[in-house]
Amino acid sequence: MARRTTTVAELTAEMQKRIESSNELDGDCRGCEAPGIYVLRKPDETGCNWAPSAYRGAPACAQVIALIVREFQARYNVRK
Repeated sequence: MARRTTTVAELTAEMQKRIESSNELDGDCRGCEAPGIYVLRKPDETGCNWAPSAYRGAPACAQVIALIVREFQARYNVRK
């Protein structure tokens, strides 16, 4: 599947929407913030050209946020 290209701001906003609509952990992670985005110098082994910053929210939600980030890494690249 080809990745869509978007801006860092748009990608962050879309991830935030996904987090806010999540039902994982009975919706307890809806108040968490999307992690920041680092643009990589070259794509990683999967072809993704960005990585998330460290997650700083509720520890119980770390795995949920990581799954959402991986979902978005498979679907999007960012414009440099």
